[in-house]
Amino acid sequence: MPYVLDETSQRAQIENLDVNGEAFCRAKRFDADETLKDTPAALLSVWRNAVQATVLRIEKRTGHKYTVECGEFRTQSRDIVACMAITRTE
Repeated sequence: MPYVLDETSQRAQIENLDVNGEAFCRAKRFDADETLKDTPAALLSVWRNAVQATVLRIEKRTGHKYTVECGEFRTQSRDIVACMAITRTE
């Protein structure tokens, strides 16, 4: 079965997460040769701040609990990938 891009809103995707570990994710790859070391962390801070109010409104409306987690990892080519994942915990 081919992958189908989910075009529903970010809010709806987060609100409809199951408790089974499914996550709403965002990621961005940075070329390690052209990126300042603080750039991925700054982006993650912007993403977290932008989504936090949305998550709180969803929690109040649905009674569900969510967690927002951010991190970075290096690829085999030593580029940096910044990731944010929102999961429903209850």
